Amino acid sequence: MRSLPIDISGFADAIMNDRAHPLVHLKFGVPSASTRVTAGRSDVWTLPPNADGRSNFISWFYDLPHVSVLVMFAVLGERRDGLVSAWHPRAGSKTITMSDFRYADEMQAT
Repeated sequence: MRSLPIDISGFADAIMNDRAHPLVHLKFGVPSASTRVTAGRSDVWTLPPNADGRSNFISWFYDLPHVSVLVMFAVLGERRDGLVSAWHPRAGSKTITMSDFRYADEMQAT
């Protein structure tokens, strides 16, 4: 297992204090055809590390037969398309927008 270029102390703090991680955002959606009948986790995608050796954005999917969850770690100020309509508890919304992740299959075909 290789290490990720992020400081994991924030994850430990969130778990130990039973609260949401301030830099983790979730996006829920329709799974791609390739993951619709299985459960699992995708590879982890990272941006190249900064000068300090850490990445500003890391993402991965958790896939279930009827829903996929895109998990995104993004430092404050990071602007990525995936963060649009992503959910975080600090937004105060109890409504989750479902996204269509089927485009992933189309991107792999090109």
